[in-house]
Amino acid sequence: NNNQLVTLSTFADTLHNLIFEAPRHLTSLDLSFNGLAALPHAWGDLPLQALYLHSNNLRDLDEAQKLRPLRRTLTALTLHDNALIQTPGYRHTVIALLPGLKALDFSTLTASDRADA
Repeated sequence: NNNQLVTLSTFADTLHNLIFEAPRHLTSLDLSFNGLAALPHAWGDLPLQALYLHSNNLRDLDEAQKLRPLRRTLTALTLHDNALIQTPGYRHTVIALLPGLKALDFSTLTASDRADA
């Protein structure tokens, strides 16, 4: 985190190289406190369980849709301190999109959160 990143245009290629050149299971990725305005469309087959994207420049809730490939593995996600959280229905949309989430923005999800989604 705190890298002053403003784009992830080569993110998929970089992750592919990291995973195949240094075979590890990348389960947590912290990209918080950067300047990211867009997320990559491709996440590959990353087994990410935790993804920290808070304090970036994500403005459009459509960016969260790009996380759909992670729906089977992602259990913790942070998006707070991004403009997109001001979108009506933000929480419900993200919870419905990622049914395996257990925590959103450092808050544990409840049965009520899931029912509302």
